[in-house]
Amino acid sequence: MSGHPDRVTSIPERVYKALLIAYPKVFRNQYGPQMVQTFRDLCREELGRGGKARLIGLWVRNQGYLY
Repeated sequence: MSGHPDRVTSIPERVYKALLIAYPKVFRNQYGPQMVQTFRDLCREELGRGGKARLIGLWVRNQGYLY
């Protein structure tokens, strides 16, 4: 695995934060930080299990939740 885990997960985290705009502001203010932390932890876990391929797999597996 190349690169620092924080650097590798920063782009997906920024995208995730941007997607949170879909939630009402009151909800984002109350739950947003915890949601981002949970997502960050999940990304690091997947990265540790199998590198960047697992991290990409996380996004692919969760695309169904958007529809």
